[in-house]
Formats: sequence, C-alpha cells, structure tokens
Amino acid sequence: MRRGVRFMICEEKREAFKQDALRAWKEYQANGLHVTLEEADAWLAKLEAGENAEPPTGKSNRSAHLSSHCAAAAHPPTARGPGRR
Repeated sequence: MRRGVRFMICEEKREAFKQDALRAWKEYQANGLHVTLEEADAWLAKLEAGENAEPPTGKSNRSAHLSSHCAAAAHPPTARGPGRR
C-alpha cells in the first residue's frame, strides 16, 4: 500500500511541475519577458554571498518580433478543408 501512495504522490508532483512549466511557457509566449543567464547568475551570486538582492527585472523580446508577427496575423492563411468555406 505504501508503494502505491508514494507512486501517487510522485505522479501528483510530476504533474504539478509539468503544469507549472506549461503555464510559464504560455506566459513567456504571451509577453516575452525573460532574464539572461548572466543576470540570473549575478543575482544568485549575490544571494549566495548573503546579500538581500532583488531579482532581476525581465526584459521583453517582443518589440523586435512584433512587426513580423503583426504582419502575419493581419493576413493569416485561409484554411480549406472539410467543413470549411
């Protein structure tokens, strides 16, 4: 019985991790906010040194890509298939 309970707990944790990752990916796709490796590494080094450092603020890469995405969204390809007119 204990083995089954441990399995279920592990599966629930795995599913929660997966859902959190999917939520984060969708959020990134929506707003493009991110921090660089260098920014994250510098922040973690400050924390490791015992400093009370604020996390780095995210930057958006959306502005560089918005024009191409907006142009594609303005003229999406038409779908022709079963049930489509």
